[in-house]
Amino acid sequence: MFPIVFALGIFTAYEWIPAGLFWYVLGTNLLSIGIVAIVTRKISYNTQYLNHTTLIPVFLTAASLTLAQKIIQQKETPKSTDTYDMVIASEPSHGKYGTHYNAIITEGYMTQTVVRISLSHDLTGAETLKPGDGIRIKSQLKVPQEKKESHFNYALHLKTQGISFIAFAGKGDAEGIKPNIENISAIQQIRLGALMIRHNLLNRLKQTQTTDNTLAILSAMTLGEKSGISDDIRDTYSISGTSHMLALSGTHLALIFYLLSIFSRGKNKRWHHVGIELSVLWLYIILVGMPASAVRAGTMLSIYSITTIAGRTHLPLHTLGVAATIMMALCPYQLFDIGFQLSVLAVLAIILSTKIPIKKPSVNNIDHSRLTVFFARLKRPLLRYLYINMFIFLFTAPLVAYYFGRIPVYFLIANAITTPAVAAIVYLGLATIALSPLPIIGTAITMAANLLISMLNTFLACLSSLPYSTIGVSHMSRIALILIYAIIGSTLGYIFSTKSSKIC
Repeated sequence: MFPIVFALGIFTAYEWIPAGLFWYVLGTNLLSIGIVAIVTRKISYNTQYLNHTTLIPVFLTAASLTLAQKIIQQKETPKSTDTYDMVIASEPSHGKYGTHYNAIITEGYMTQTVVRISLSHDLTGAETLKPGDGIRIKSQLKVPQEKKESHFNYALHLKTQGISFIAFAGKGDAEGIKPNIENISAIQQIRLGALMIRHNLLNRLKQTQTTDNTLAILSAMTLGEKSGISDDIRDTYSISGTSHMLALSGTHLALIFYLLSIFSRGKNKRWHHVGIELSVLWLYIILVGMPASAVRAGTMLSIYSITTIAGRTHLPLHTLGVAATIMMALCPYQLFDIGFQLSVLAVLAIILSTKIPIKKPSVNNIDHSRLTVFFARLKRPLLRYLYINMFIFLFTAPLVAYYFGRIPVYFLIANAITTPAVAAIVYLGLATIALSPLPIIGTAITMAANLLISMLNTFLACLSSLPYSTIGVSHMSRIALILIYAIIGSTLGYIFSTKSSKIC
């Protein structure tokens, strides 16, 4: 219940409460916390009662954090053209009218502000910048405007990445300089250093004998860099319902975490084993630039590992709630990120699908022998996998239709083939980075990666070209979306209302 109330607090503050009311909301929040503490101090401990009394402070805490974020991002926009010293903090993204980068301002009162810069194609060296390079731009900073594509809010999407402004530079408006990173925050310096290391690893991948498509997909699935993926590949994965495989998310982190945990599996696992595993995992997350999807997956894996080694009962739904709340507390705008919403719903679907009891229903006039065989077969790995993916589709399809205006039809078939292929691609990608200096072994691994990715792309392209590969949704209102999820929630609530179907 806490994560839902926390999310409602963020949504309410973002949509309807002005940033100027921050101190009033914060004061009310502190007052509510004090009242709850006094009221519950002399009452015998009751988890259910305590949970209900803390809902108001939880709501107000979320609202306070959101208003604070509003204030931070409401820096006064310069009304005239000025010169800014910046350090590049991303790989290039090539667009129709220029090359785009994320950059951090290193001088002036706008220092530490993250901006999105667009460099014209006629600017010499615009496409060869890398993380850590310095650049001086003469431009006017502009607040990103909303660009709605099937309900997609472009400005809000940039805010979830911490980007407040956009700058444009043409020929003569930019020059290379030696960056001064002493003025940016320690966290920004750490992330910048990690991006520079990742750039070197990407160069190692580029030096292998990989095709352009193989290089782009290996870079995305192992190092979280998606800028090299062509529009055709993006469309193919999107239409087939497997675009989530191109983002470094739970599936990829789980595969890497499994590799880390191989050496310490079994009954003799100790705290220092878990500490090493999680340290390496988080170093990897930092190395790939800390994308939100990887941070979410890393948080959930961390909570799961700690509760397991501590001997506590592992409650997946609670783990998801804690991870989601932590992410929203660190950055309230995460709530509005499409990737955050889809990943939370997908994990929720997996949890609920494993909690629904698979047993023969006691209904008269039904052929129980056939039902028994059906439910027994449903426990087999392949059928169980398809069953779980049906739940994921049920939970995510309305949101996909709302944002992108279409629903993939062959979702189950595509994911049944793509998931094991992605596992192999991730391991091949890591092996390519590590073993590429070895001539024979590195070449063999590269050839295997080329072949597998080529086969996967061909399969998904054929699947996407089939008739009725997607169902178009011309327009879905927010009210319709809420009603759909209310129906899904009510149905599942009825199923889990019996004692045999408890999920917590």
